[in-house]
Amino acid sequence: MNTLIEQYRVEKMPKRIDTRRSYKVWLENHIVPQWGECILTDLQARRVELWLTSLDLSPKSKAHIRGLLSVLWDFGMWSGSIPVQRNPMELVTIKGSSKRTRQPRSLTVEEFQGFVRHLA
Repeated sequence: MNTLIEQYRVEKMPKRIDTRRSYKVWLENHIVPQWGECILTDLQARRVELWLTSLDLSPKSKAHIRGLLSVLWDFGMWSGSIPVQRNPMELVTIKGSSKRTRQPRSLTVEEFQGFVRHLA
């Protein structure tokens, strides 16, 4: 995985700065420590889903990590490192990844009027 990740960083890492930065964070803080020494084909759906479930992160963050693992699988097939096949990360599900963890709060009339006073 480490070799594949380095190849991905050189050849296919997104050019957009924000996407690049978030991918770098997910890779360095979560994916490389857990899977860096593994072979790509060791990343099977069940093992990845159990690992993601064990992480103390929001469901949306787990979904982002799963998405990046899927991108790495696709890159492995594109680069010829592994044969073209179904991406097993498609089988990984993250419950609640599209739901908010906190409800949005509306401003009261007094808070809104205080806010408006600070506008130019």
